[in-house]
Amino acid sequence: MTPDEETPPEDATATSSKLAPPAAAEKAAAAAPKEAPQAAAKNPLGNADEIGAERRTEARRGLHTRVSLGAPGRAPVDVRSIDISMGGMAVAADTNPGAGAPLSLSFKLMFADGSSYQVQTAGIVAYSVFSSAHRGFKIGVRFKNITPPFQAALERFLKT
Repeated sequence: MTPDEETPPEDATATSSKLAPPAAAEKAAAAAPKEAPQAAAKNPLGNADEIGAERRTEARRGLHTRVSLGAPGRAPVDVRSIDISMGGMAVAADTNPGAGAPLSLSFKLMFADGSSYQVQTAGIVAYSVFSSAHRGFKIGVRFKNITPPFQAALERFLKT
């Protein structure tokens, strides 16, 4: 600076927060021109809500019953169902079978009139995540080879 130029006050905007005291750096950041926000990088996996919304293509209904879940080479285990749709169901289990694992499922659909339908079907694990709300792993199972009687029972259950 030449002697004719005015010396800026100490709390004037600084170009580096390393040179300015903390209060001055905050004021500088507040006074700096705002840039247009950049679009956030899209997470290819999405967030949990987006993923769940994308997975769910059919209406679901709560279902709270015991399900016998079997995996190749393992003894069946009892798990708790969470909900069901035409394409699959969610269960809560103590173990994590891992996505893509083939499963056998056995459970009973109870109808409002007191009748029931015993389900014996195959499925594949679509996802498996730990859920403290469900005290274990929340497992999404896609049904495979839905038979006409099972489909009719599902439709009836989901309409009531």
